[in-house]
Amino acid sequence: MATKGPLSKRHRPLRTCIICRTKIEKKLLVRIIVSANRGICIDKYQNKNGRGSYICKKPKCQNKKGLKNQLSNYLQTNIPSESWSLLVEELVEK
Repeated sequence: MATKGPLSKRHRPLRTCIICRTKIEKKLLVRIIVSANRGICIDKYQNKNGRGSYICKKPKCQNKKGLKNQLSNYLQTNIPSESWSLLVEELVEK
């Protein structure tokens, strides 16, 4: 039986950044979701319901020119201008 000590290996979920396509630990990514009441938003604790996509915290991934189009494809929704501007402000704060 495996022991839970400092040397034991624990499962760490991996997710893929939709921009650079690298697999990274889930906690190192920003999750963006589509929710019924707020449109798109950042899921700070990564546990809300809704379709989600992950983006690296690297500036080159967050400032990519076609990010809005790529996100709307992955989230399968049309992103309104108001929601997009709020999302960009939240990304800058992180």
